[in-house]
Amino acid sequence: MLDYVEWFNKTACGDTSSALADLTLSLRDVLSWGRFILDVYVKNEGMNVWLAYAHGASLMHLDGLGLGTGLSRDDVHGTRQMAKELIKGQIPISDRDVATAGFEDELKGIDNVYSPSQNAFGVHPFFIPLGSEEIPKHTNFSLTAPTTGMNMRRVLRALQLSKPVLLEG
Repeated sequence: MLDYVEWFNKTACGDTSSALADLTLSLRDVLSWGRFILDVYVKNEGMNVWLAYAHGASLMHLDGLGLGTGLSRDDVHGTRQMAKELIKGQIPISDRDVATAGFEDELKGIDNVYSPSQNAFGVHPFFIPLGSEEIPKHTNFSLTAPTTGMNMRRVLRALQLSKPVLLEG
């Protein structure tokens, strides 16, 4: 975790003329990432700890990278891809396929949205319990559209913590 923070702060933010110079990671970011790993790993029996590690990085940092900064889409995308490659490289090879589900390709598995047999709503690896209201069989809304599906996974990931989630937009 600290290797990633050091890499990001020195490589991506190290040049004071860089558009990313003001985005350095702090102790608060590291603590949030660690809390996510612990909470998700304990809450979800059988979850791979490296999966929690990768998704913790997304929640803590990568999901919001560039929001409200005025950075170009290309700068943000390039930095996010380098960060994901570094995190993926930290995961043991034997765990990579399992640990990067929904992390490396955020749209993977979006078409398999909920699990009524398990009384839960979500997309792998994050689910929330279903309420008492029945889910309509047919709606005019698609959760499998790319942006909607990616945002749904991000919200479900954030809902794994026992903290309020601020939704904007």
